[in-house]
Amino acid sequence: QRFNRRVNPGMPSYLNLTLFPFMEVMFRYTHELNMKVNPETRYFPDRMMTFRFRLFKERKIRPALVLGLQDITGLLDLSLDAAKNYAALYLVSTKSFKVNKLLLKSTLGYGFDIETGSLKEDIKGVFGGIELAHEKLPNTSFMLEHDSLHPIVGISHLFFERFHVMMGLWDLNKLTWGLNYRHPL
Repeated sequence: QRFNRRVNPGMPSYLNLTLFPFMEVMFRYTHELNMKVNPETRYFPDRMMTFRFRLFKERKIRPALVLGLQDITGLLDLSLDAAKNYAALYLVSTKSFKVNKLLLKSTLGYGFDIETGSLKEDIKGVFGGIELAHEKLPNTSFMLEHDSLHPIVGISHLFFERFHVMMGLWDLNKLTWGLNYRHPL
Protein backbone atom coordinates (compact mmCIF):
# COMPACT_ATOMS: atom_id res chain seq x y z
CA GLN A 1 0.00 0.00 0.00
CA ARG A 2 1.43 3.37 -1.02
CA PHE A 3 -0.02 6.85 -0.73
CA ASN A 4 -3.04 5.48 1.20
CA ARG A 5 -4.30 3.37 -1.67
CA ARG A 6 -4.13 -0.31 -2.52
CA VAL A 7 -4.26 0.09 -6.32
CA ASN A 8 -0.98 -0.49 -8.18
CA PRO A 9 1.44 -0.88 -5.28
CA GLY A 10 5.06 -0.07 -6.08
CA MET A 11 7.81 -2.63 -6.66
CA PRO A 12 11.17 -1.16 -5.60
CA SER A 13 14.42 -2.62 -6.94
CA TYR A 14 17.82 -1.71 -5.52
CA LEU A 15 21.43 -1.97 -6.60
CA ASN A 16 24.00 -1.25 -3.88
CA LEU A 17 27.71 -0.91 -4.58
CA THR A 18 30.39 -0.52 -1.94
CA LEU A 19 33.06 1.21 -4.01
CA PHE A 20 35.41 1.90 -1.11
CA PRO A 21 35.33 0.60 2.49
CA PHE A 22 33.97 3.99 3.60
CA MET A 23 31.46 4.67 0.77
CA GLU A 24 28.29 3.00 -0.52
CA VAL A 25 26.27 4.04 -3.56
CA MET A 26 22.67 2.86 -4.05
CA PHE A 27 20.35 3.18 -7.03
CA ARG A 28 16.63 2.52 -6.48
CA TYR A 29 14.03 2.09 -9.22
CA THR A 30 10.39 1.93 -8.13
CA HIS A 31 7.70 1.02 -10.62
CA GLU A 32 3.94 1.00 -9.97
CA LEU A 33 2.68 -2.48 -10.78
CA ASN A 34 0.21 -2.78 -13.68
CA MET A 35 1.07 0.69 -15.05
CA LYS A 36 2.90 1.40 -18.29
CA VAL A 37 5.34 4.27 -18.68
CA ASN A 38 3.30 6.91 -20.47
CA PRO A 39 4.32 10.50 -21.31
CA GLU A 40 0.66 11.47 -21.85
CA THR A 41 -0.38 10.54 -18.31
CA ARG A 42 3.02 11.70 -17.04
CA TYR A 43 3.67 8.37 -15.31
CA PHE A 44 7.34 7.54 -15.06
CA PRO A 45 8.94 5.16 -12.54
CA ASP A 46 10.71 6.78 -9.61
CA ARG A 47 14.50 6.70 -9.72
CA MET A 48 16.78 7.64 -6.84
CA MET A 49 20.53 7.77 -6.06
CA THR A 50 21.78 7.53 -2.50
CA PHE A 51 25.27 7.95 -1.06
CA ARG A 52 26.48 6.82 2.37
CA PHE A 53 29.83 7.80 3.85
CA ARG A 54 31.30 6.17 6.96
CA LEU A 55 32.82 8.97 9.02
CA PHE A 56 34.07 6.75 11.86
CA LYS A 57 34.67 3.00 12.16
CA GLU A 58 33.27 1.19 15.16
CA ARG A 59 35.86 0.74 17.89
CA LYS A 60 35.81 -0.94 21.28
CA ILE A 61 34.04 2.00 22.92
CA ARG A 62 33.13 4.34 20.04
CA PRO A 63 30.22 3.52 17.71
CA ALA A 64 30.45 3.78 13.93
CA LEU A 65 29.03 6.96 12.40
CA VAL A 66 27.58 7.24 8.87
CA LEU A 67 26.39 10.29 6.92
CA GLY A 68 23.71 9.54 4.33
CA LEU A 69 22.44 11.58 1.40
CA GLN A 70 19.27 9.93 0.14
CA ASP A 71 17.80 10.96 -3.24
CA ILE A 72 20.59 13.38 -4.05
CA THR A 73 18.67 15.05 -6.92
CA GLY A 74 15.81 15.84 -4.53
CA LEU A 75 18.23 17.27 -1.97
CA LEU A 76 19.87 19.46 -4.64
CA ASP A 77 16.43 20.60 -5.88
CA LEU A 78 16.97 18.96 -9.30
CA SER A 79 13.77 16.86 -9.08
CA LEU A 80 10.13 17.77 -9.50
CA ASP A 81 8.44 18.63 -6.19
CA ALA A 82 6.25 15.52 -6.55
CA ALA A 83 9.38 13.34 -6.79
CA LYS A 84 11.04 14.47 -3.54
CA ASN A 85 9.24 12.04 -1.22
CA TYR A 86 12.40 10.31 -0.02
CA ALA A 87 15.04 13.07 -0.19
CA ALA A 88 16.89 13.04 3.13
CA LEU A 89 20.10 13.88 4.90
CA TYR A 90 20.75 11.70 7.93
CA LEU A 91 23.35 10.62 10.49
CA VAL A 92 23.36 7.06 11.83
CA SER A 93 25.35 5.57 14.68
CA THR A 94 25.77 1.80 15.12
CA LYS A 95 27.34 -0.24 17.89
CA SER A 96 27.59 -4.01 18.44
CA PHE A 97 27.70 -5.72 21.83
CA LYS A 98 28.37 -9.34 22.76
CA VAL A 99 26.54 -10.59 25.85
CA ASN A 100 27.30 -14.24 26.66
CA LYS A 101 26.31 -16.06 23.42
CA LEU A 102 24.16 -13.23 22.06
CA LEU A 103 25.21 -10.54 19.59
CA LEU A 104 23.25 -7.29 19.88
CA LYS A 105 23.55 -4.64 17.17
CA SER A 106 22.07 -1.23 17.97
CA THR A 107 21.34 1.64 15.60
CA LEU A 108 20.32 5.20 16.34
CA GLY A 109 19.89 7.91 13.73
CA TYR A 110 18.39 11.28 12.93
CA GLY A 111 16.87 12.46 9.62
CA PHE A 112 17.24 16.20 9.03
CA ASP A 113 14.54 18.35 7.45
CA ILE A 114 16.65 20.47 5.10
CA GLU A 115 13.76 21.94 3.11
CA THR A 116 10.45 22.21 4.98
CA GLY A 117 7.90 19.85 3.54
CA SER A 118 10.29 17.89 1.32
CA LEU A 119 10.97 15.08 3.79
CA LYS A 120 8.51 12.30 4.52
CA GLU A 121 7.50 12.16 8.18
CA ASP A 122 8.67 8.54 8.60
CA ILE A 123 12.31 9.51 7.93
CA LYS A 124 12.34 12.83 9.77
CA GLY A 125 13.63 12.93 13.33
CA VAL A 126 14.91 10.11 15.50
CA PHE A 127 14.88 6.51 14.21
CA GLY A 128 16.64 3.35 15.29
CA GLY A 129 16.54 -0.31 16.09
CA ILE A 130 18.14 -3.38 17.55
CA GLU A 131 19.09 -6.70 15.98
CA LEU A 132 19.64 -9.82 18.08
CA ALA A 133 21.45 -13.01 16.99
CA HIS A 134 22.72 -16.11 18.81
CA GLU A 135 26.20 -17.47 18.12
CA LYS A 136 24.75 -20.91 17.28
CA LEU A 137 22.53 -19.30 14.59
CA PRO A 138 24.80 -16.50 13.28
CA ASN A 139 22.90 -16.14 9.99
CA THR A 140 19.52 -15.61 11.69
CA SER A 141 18.51 -12.51 13.59
CA PHE A 142 15.46 -10.90 15.15
CA MET A 143 14.90 -7.18 14.62
CA LEU A 144 12.95 -4.44 16.35
CA GLU A 145 12.99 -1.04 14.63
CA HIS A 146 11.28 2.34 14.68
CA ASP A 147 11.22 4.59 11.57
CA SER A 148 10.38 7.73 13.61
CA LEU A 149 6.65 6.99 13.33
CA HIS A 150 6.05 3.23 13.28
CA PRO A 151 7.43 0.16 15.06
CA ILE A 152 8.65 -2.72 12.89
CA VAL A 153 9.43 -6.27 14.06
CA GLY A 154 10.97 -8.95 11.91
CA ILE A 155 13.27 -11.88 11.31
CA SER A 156 16.20 -12.11 8.92
CA HIS A 157 18.19 -15.05 7.55
CA LEU A 158 21.17 -15.35 5.19
CA PHE A 159 21.05 -18.49 3.00
CA PHE A 160 24.23 -19.89 1.36
CA GLU A 161 26.14 -16.67 2.22
CA ARG A 162 24.34 -15.02 -0.75
CA PHE A 163 20.54 -14.78 -0.32
CA HIS A 164 19.33 -12.48 2.44
CA VAL A 165 15.62 -12.83 3.30
CA MET A 166 13.78 -10.53 5.70
CA MET A 167 10.15 -10.69 6.84
CA GLY A 168 8.42 -8.44 9.29
CA LEU A 169 5.39 -6.48 10.41
CA TRP A 170 5.45 -2.75 9.72
CA ASP A 171 3.41 -0.83 12.30
CA LEU A 172 2.92 -4.29 13.86
CA ASN A 173 0.13 -5.15 11.39
CA LYS A 174 1.33 -4.79 7.74
CA LEU A 175 3.46 -7.53 6.20
CA THR A 176 6.77 -6.36 4.76
CA TRP A 177 9.53 -8.47 3.25
CA GLY A 178 12.75 -8.21 1.30
CA LEU A 179 14.98 -10.49 -0.74
CA ASN A 180 18.59 -9.54 -1.50
CA TYR A 181 21.33 -11.27 -3.44
CA ARG A 182 24.88 -10.48 -2.35
CA HIS A 183 27.83 -10.90 -4.65
CA PRO A 184 31.32 -9.63 -3.84
CA LEU A 185 33.14 -8.06 -6.77
